Amino acid sequence: MSTANIENTVELNHNRKSEISKGLLYLMIGTLLFSIKGIFIKLSYQYSVTPTQLMTIRMLIALPIYAWVLRKCYLKSSYTQISS
Repeated sequence: MSTANIENTVELNHNRKSEISKGLLYLMIGTLLFSIKGIFIKLSYQYSVTPTQLMTIRMLIALPIYAWVLRKCYLKSSYTQISS
């Protein structure tokens, strides 16, 4: 096995570990936010917020996240330009 192959294997293992670490971090953040959601809902009902208002606020908070994901997916996809 050549030195270049070993370096490529080490680099691939490092990238894989990095991706796994990133995934675990996202998992923990998502779990934390999901569990805190119920607390915020109970607190909001103390201020006489209707369910419709609460859902609107939730959707407005989530909108930038979905826009970011959509933008990232759009930029990642490879569109070929047809030249005339």
